[in-house]
Amino acid sequence: MAMLTVRGLRKYFGDVKAVNNVDLDVEDGEMLCLLGPSGCGKTTLLMTLSGFITPDEGSIAMDGVDVTHLPPEKRPTSLVFQNYALFPHLTVFENVAFGLRAKKIPRPEIQARVEEMLGIVDLEGKGGRSINQLSGGQQQRVALARALVMKPKVLLLDEPLSNLDAKLRIETRQQIRKIQQSVGITSIFVTHDQEEALTMADRIAVMKNGRIEQFAKPRDIYHHPSNSFVADFIGKTNFLRGWSDAENNIYKLLSGKEILVDDFTCEDTNDRPEEVLIIRPEYLSTCPQGKCPPDVDNCLEAIVKEVTFLGELTMYVVDIGIDGLLHLTTYGYIQQYEVGDRVNVYWNKSVGQVITC
Repeated sequence: MAMLTVRGLRKYFGDVKAVNNVDLDVEDGEMLCLLGPSGCGKTTLLMTLSGFITPDEGSIAMDGVDVTHLPPEKRPTSLVFQNYALFPHLTVFENVAFGLRAKKIPRPEIQARVEEMLGIVDLEGKGGRSINQLSGGQQQRVALARALVMKPKVLLLDEPLSNLDAKLRIETRQQIRKIQQSVGITSIFVTHDQEEALTMADRIAVMKNGRIEQFAKPRDIYHHPSNSFVADFIGKTNFLRGWSDAENNIYKLLSGKEILVDDFTCEDTNDRPEEVLIIRPEYLSTCPQGKCPPDVDNCLEAIVKEVTFLGELTMYVVDIGIDGLLHLTTYGYIQQYEVGDRVNVYWNKSVGQVITC
């Protein structure tokens, strides 16, 4: 049974549909990411789940119990705020114990639960420290411990890594994921950082204009995006315009060149929306012009326009004529090209996908 079930959830702010007919099923112990650009509705959705915002329509159930109209303190949730909301005048121990004391939990139980939780978040022995004596990553783990010590059924995190520098973000996201898996708690976190979503989440809900555009595992969203918005938002993608002949596994470019494709998300009907062929840069290979391997499915002539050397990888932008520019990435030390070089770009039909715009 799903730990969290959301049906037909809507929240309006005047004419703005901040959350627009959202359905969700989140399994027990799963970590879900709400991902999208600023203003897509992900934080509003999280705050609606927490009870700080009341929905206009729809329902929210947690562990089979309807909590749609319950206030935050009556819901089986804990929320980790973006700015941590720690009390600077209290010690680490007192911050973690704050909610337990508010519920008048007996002192011996508070002592035991807080010490256990500090061990889980790798802050054992630091209970007597002031909050100001901790690093940003340690403060984040105090906020996490304070939320988890209440034993919620659903943990909510609002951009938990946004206040950390780049290196610390990587370390802390690994710690959060490890803690979440060890505790086995259903968790939902908000971010606009696709790397955080791909590395931390069991499933991702990509949002746009209050709606969920795609809800799937990270690998499925990256390799099989449902539309051009998801393909463009997650990772880097090449878009080639044209029209499809799905019956013959062919996509015809604007130039008239025919590309072999295996994956047609679009239906082959006359009233279909505009469609586009997408190919990730790392799927493309290059060779000197006229030397395409004989067993490849697709091969185009191109001229190198930009070269960006980044050590372990090199990024190229090549011009394929009327069909536009292609971005491609090569790894390691292989054939290096310069601006102006004439090359062939090639790939197999299994890596392209035709999707709707």
